[in-house]
Amino acid sequence: MNKQEKQYCDHLLYQRNYSEKTVENYRRDIDKFLDYIQKEGILFDSVDRVIVRNFLTRELMDNISKRSCQRRMSALRSFYDFLLSEGLVASNPFRAVSSPKADITYPKTLYVDEVKGLFQANEQRDDPLKDRDQALLELLYASGMRASEIVALTSREIDYNSRTIRVFGKGKKERLVPFSKEASQAMRRYASKLRPSLLLNNKDQLKSDKFFLNAKGRGLTVRGLEYILKQTD
Repeated sequence: MNKQEKQYCDHLLYQRNYSEKTVENYRRDIDKFLDYIQKEGILFDSVDRVIVRNFLTRELMDNISKRSCQRRMSALRSFYDFLLSEGLVASNPFRAVSSPKADITYPKTLYVDEVKGLFQANEQRDDPLKDRDQALLELLYASGMRASEIVALTSREIDYNSRTIRVFGKGKKERLVPFSKEASQAMRRYASKLRPSLLLNNKDQLKSDKFFLNAKGRGLTVRGLEYILKQTD
């Protein structure tokens, strides 16, 4: 890790309050590019859009997925924004190059009988987190909310009387999302019994306000939600 990269990682960690895991992901993406320009004999402050395009082309030729290239370009764009703000480069060449458009992947469709099977299988569980996962499944099926919206949900955004949720989606656009009576019952059961006990497991001084919590009483993450869905699949 060179001096500039360390400064940037420290900036993310201590000033932007990014998690160590997120910073590590950024560092790996930056390292990949820095290794590339080192082999090409190019200094970080001499990078132009031609070099960026060459790097991107090399990645695609190495069968790196378009989605991974998008993530890497985003990390490098942010890194060079930081270098620019510190006066270490004259411009950000990553702003002059578009990321490749990722291939569209469509989610697997679940037939009604399959969905009912998921609900029934979950109801047969006897572990403490069953009620949380039932609420998650009912809400996902009834509302069509994105995974990121589900994990960002707070109790104050839920209106049980009108059975609607105030959702802030992409671009912070607000919309009202309806949910079913079954979802409402499952969410109320989770909120009244399990959620308070999960909060007791949270040793942080500031308790999470997220509606869905993990076993440690912290807000559920998208990755945690994906794991739950795989376990119930």
